[in-house]
Amino acid sequence: DLKNGEYVCVAVSASAPGYFFSGWTTNDASVGDGKFEMPAKNVVLKGKFTETNTTYKVEQYLENLAGTGYDLQSPVETKTAKTGTVVYDKDNIKSYPGFEYKAGAVDKKEEETVLGNGTTVLKLYYVRKSYTVTYEYENKPEGASELPKQGSYKYGENVSVAESATAPGYIFSGWTTNDASVGDGKFEMPAKNVVLRGKIGRAHV
Repeated sequence: DLKNGEYVCVAVSASAPGYFFSGWTTNDASVGDGKFEMPAKNVVLKGKFTETNTTYKVEQYLENLAGTGYDLQSPVETKTAKTGTVVYDKDNIKSYPGFEYKAGAVDKKEEETVLGNGTTVLKLYYVRKSYTVTYEYENKPEGASELPKQGSYKYGENVSVAESATAPGYIFSGWTTNDASVGDGKFEMPAKNVVLRGKIGRAHV
């Protein structure tokens, strides 16, 4: 207990990561130079914290081709927000060809609260999309072999072109496409559907 008339030194400033402490204030005594004379009553000093701007990171992850995990993309963004602010995936979604953002794909979270110590990381995950490969004939003479079945492939996957078609009395000139770059009978699946067209010409006798 303190006696009436005794001088009291106000406590040192409080602190908290990500907050500004504006000082101890009271209506119960007259404070000057960090001290006051004890009045004939109890004194309550109240401290006030104000949120400051704090950094947090935003990380983008793309699903690998094997579907076994996600790869961190560079660069990692550093942003700022008031301590205690909730930041959302939806405000940080990017466009990656062949990928689609999937909410909570790994961490089951779509938001983070910015911590005052600067350790907050908002992580966004993108699944690898699949596209179709379809075969068509420019012309189909009688007796032509059946078209290869349509297939589904992940973006970036290596795709082998189907074997040549056949038709009695005709020559098959090969499968061609403008949707992908074919080399050595295969191509890397682009971020779109691929149509391969085959042309069968009459054989010269």
